[in-house]
Amino acid sequence: MKNKLVNLIGPSGKTLWKILDEWDSSLREFIKVMNKAYREGMISVKDNRIFVTEKYKHLIQPRLRVKRCGRCRGKLIEFREKKLLKKFVEIVKNRPHVKVEYFQGWIRPIDSIRRIALMDYWDGIADKNIVLIGDDDLESIALGLTNLPKRILALDIDENLLDYIERVSKKFRLNIETLAYDVSNPLPKKLLKKFDIFSTEPLETISGCLAFLSRGASLLKGKDCTGYFGLTTLECSFKKWQEIEKELIGMGFVITDIIRNFSEYPMSDPVGDKEYEDSLKRKLPFKIRGYSKINWYKSWLFRIKAIEKIKPKFKWNEKIKIEVKDEDDITYPY
Repeated sequence: MKNKLVNLIGPSGKTLWKILDEWDSSLREFIKVMNKAYREGMISVKDNRIFVTEKYKHLIQPRLRVKRCGRCRGKLIEFREKKLLKKFVEIVKNRPHVKVEYFQGWIRPIDSIRRIALMDYWDGIADKNIVLIGDDDLESIALGLTNLPKRILALDIDENLLDYIERVSKKFRLNIETLAYDVSNPLPKKLLKKFDIFSTEPLETISGCLAFLSRGASLLKGKDCTGYFGLTTLECSFKKWQEIEKELIGMGFVITDIIRNFSEYPMSDPVGDKEYEDSLKRKLPFKIRGYSKINWYKSWLFRIKAIEKIKPKFKWNEKIKIEVKDEDDITYPY
């Protein structure tokens, strides 16, 4: 891990946020290796940048000069519906502030639009019933603006967020349904097996993630239906990925696609997002001034497809005990 860190920093040094932008393991591992490297004199900090010390520069390995595609940024599609994006961006400017107590965080509007574009590319969203399990990113509004789905339902624990979605839906005649819902509680029976596609950004504890995915599974009509969800590597380690993937197979799904760093969190909300970065900085052995100017916090997009009878991890009417944070949770401030 220390060699990995040294090679990420490179010969010229980088800001903390740029190093994190390229880090693909957990934040817990990052904090551990950063603290150890600093104590052992492998790295130093000057003018808010992190450098490899002269003694350890020999560990830096030569690399080919490659970079992600500048057009799609590694996200597979080139989105051309500029009017839709412009309208969505304008609408979400007035969204409610992030609520840290609900572990909320927004992805960039362009990534919400790219996500529904991928849904349409892979599954076709016209005349489909689509449910959002949690809707921090206002994906329901993006879907509504296309005028393509037959039914859109946004489930969320935050009633203030749902009120905002309802106001936008009424103003622009989007016909979005909303329902205040906590995934730890049983599902309304009337919603079972009514949807073609679910989409969610789940909690990243094992119990939390499986609760969101299991509720999504219970809402799908059956075989050939699909689900979309995002996971980070920063606060959901690959060990947890392995367990989640095993559970998905047990529920009757296969993973058809994973797109690395598909969704970027801009950390731009003045109320909540700075608290997340402050929480991270407090765990470092040196001081970093200010906040990020790049989108270092990202999630990978998964697409899953039911290939047999769906067997949700939790029964639809079962109360689920959810752990909302665990040892991988570094940015939560409380």
